[in-house]
Amino acid sequence: MIEGGTALIVTTDFFTPVVDDPYDWGRIAAANALSDVYAMGGRPVVAVNLLGWPRDVLPLELAAETLRGGLDVCSLAGCHLAGGHSVDDPEPKYGLAVTGIADPNRLLRNDSGKPGTPLSLTKPLGIGVLNSRHKATGERFADAVAAMTTLNAEAAAAALAAGIECATDVTGFGLLGTCTSWPGPAG
Repeated sequence: MIEGGTALIVTTDFFTPVVDDPYDWGRIAAANALSDVYAMGGRPVVAVNLLGWPRDVLPLELAAETLRGGLDVCSLAGCHLAGGHSVDDPEPKYGLAVTGIADPNRLLRNDSGKPGTPLSLTKPLGIGVLNSRHKATGERFADAVAAMTTLNAEAAAAALAAGIECATDVTGFGLLGTCTSWPGPAG
């Protein structure tokens, strides 16, 4: 906690491209990184870029488009993007380190679920399957990109308003992988 009873949330998330368009990839990666803060009931306030780029293989203009996508999503979220760090990397990677704030008495936790509590999803399942299909066939899925770039701010606000105590974001590990991190039945 910091002064005034405000909790800090600090998280990092980055990954390799899930779509061919660098701008969309930047938007997706940024929304994904911000999602961790929303999943805890917080509000992202500042982030820094994390970029791995094969500078001798891919044009830097593509990196600039990726960063522009991240900036646009951070701006939409009201989260200041304060620079970042880049490295030469054989495989492109992009994401953010994000700092958010929250009321420490109203944090959403992924380990406070109780047996019998209904599960509510705020986005469609199957995005990972569509990403795999895209990589295999080149087929584009505009609805998947739209879902991946939608911020979870409204879902977090609705959860807090409803008195929800347990929440998580379903991202890279899918629903099944996410469920394995939840506590087992009591007793």
